[in-house]
Amino acid sequence: MPSVLIGVFTVILIYMLTKKMYGERARLISALLLCFLPWHIIQSRVGAATIETPLLGCLIFLSLVKSINKKSNLWFLLSCLFLSVGSFYTYQASLLFVPIFLVTLVFLRKELYWLRPGVFLLGILIFLVILSPLIFLQITGQITNI
Repeated sequence: MPSVLIGVFTVILIYMLTKKMYGERARLISALLLCFLPWHIIQSRVGAATIETPLLGCLIFLSLVKSINKKSNLWFLLSCLFLSVGSFYTYQASLLFVPIFLVTLVFLRKELYWLRPGVFLLGILIFLVILSPLIFLQITGQITNI
């Protein structure tokens, strides 16, 4: 049941994210495509951990888009929080969110002009605090693969 709810919530988030980025018509098309995507249906039914990856990816980028649109420090910090949880504590392919997020920040630097350096450093601190248990286990050798 949790994986089905995650799958449904991902469809809702993709609907919202596409509306913010591409407009009214594209949001319905993208949500319908995700609804009928075989991979998404299978992963939701099986209950695999991989279904969390698109959900957290949508949360990361939806909060980043909202932070740019509203010029909100809170939404930027939430995107850093979702990035740390979504990229390291779920499916391993989610590690790709970190470089994609950083490249996105580089390209959107003009849209993030309002972001104070202190808020950016706080986002990095949130990222590192959430990852500290994982970093500690990696350094001590208790886990060998992230």
